Amino acid sequence: MTTNQLIDTLPKLHKDWDSGEPVFWGVAPEVIEFVEKNVSSGRTIETGAGFSSIGFIICGCTHTAVCPDTFVRDNILGFCDRHGIDTTQFTFVSSKSQDYLPTLPEQEFDCALVDGEHAFPIPQIDFYYLSRVLKVDGLLLVDDIDIWSCEIIHKFLHWDHDWDFIGIIGPHTAAYRKRAHREITGWGDQRFVVANSVTPAALGFLGPSR
Repeated sequence: MTTNQLIDTLPKLHKDWDSGEPVFWGVAPEVIEFVEKNVSSGRTIETGAGFSSIGFIICGCTHTAVCPDTFVRDNILGFCDRHGIDTTQFTFVSSKSQDYLPTLPEQEFDCALVDGEHAFPIPQIDFYYLSRVLKVDGLLLVDDIDIWSCEIIHKFLHWDHDWDFIGIIGPHTAAYRKRAHREITGWGDQRFVVANSVTPAALGFLGPSR
């Protein structure tokens, strides 16, 4: 199966919260096209799982999906089996991301997708740990930036010196490239935090020229 065929299919891998019926919940098709163009055959990781997981697999990535939903896992593997998609390089971790991500070594992955639980502060936890496991020059994708808990990550990254903004993919996925790997040294070094603070200390960090 090609990525175009996957996009044409839009498999229903999740279960609707209210009706319990199969439903398509996934990244925009443009995200799959972006992955194919920019990350093919790399080592990749995402929080959440589904349509994007199959996209990463078809692109030849060594891919890890972190998601506690085994219903989705079974549907992913079943879809791949029915369509002859090789899953030997795919790892599904049936855990909450906030429990699993801290166990990973730093700078191991070429691309990371934040698309798991959207309730605050889980996206922020996912972002912190995924930013640590991502290699310098690696790509970070933040999906659903139309939701505040994800939008705030996008806004933070847009101001930060350590990340280059690539663009918005599809309607609501932000793409960034990691420029540097460094420890957090204080809120005064984080331009987004400073610019959105009203304390005297923040005004001092901003200075008269900002």
